[in-house]
Amino acid sequence: MPGATRPARAEDVALRAFAASPVGVIDEDHVNGYVVRLEMHNSSADPITLERVWVHASVYQNGLLVHGCDEGELELVTASMLELQPGQGYAINHVLPCALDESGRYDLVSVVVVGMPPGAEGLEQTLRFSQSVATPLIVDADLPAFSPERDEPEETAAAAQ
Repeated sequence: MPGATRPARAEDVALRAFAASPVGVIDEDHVNGYVVRLEMHNSSADPITLERVWVHASVYQNGLLVHGCDEGELELVTASMLELQPGQGYAINHVLPCALDESGRYDLVSVVVVGMPPGAEGLEQTLRFSQSVATPLIVDADLPAFSPERDEPEETAAAAQ
């Protein structure tokens, strides 16, 4: 049936992430002010539906998980059915999962899960697919400490591969 929506598959969704970088150190009091913007786009030729979209973030440096930067739970973004037409996008904002108080290059890894994640109790929906994208983040201790009230530097972008 032309125009009918179908459940999304991993290959239907293009995921991109945007984050301010470089920034000064991000202390515990400002972690929730550092926002990462994810954009999910329907890259297929068909209208698609996504049910129960979740997001999780973690931080790596030199390929290793930064201690304390994977403590967060999956965060439910939308519990209802989300319909995307071909080319249409949906934006998700999430925050940094931990303070970063040392200079360096980090990779902020955002994972989007569609469906119900494994281990969820009492719900019949199962995991449909997940995708991740790594966003480069430069922390420079010589810059003023990050503050969400101040204008943020230029954003860096990354696309899922």
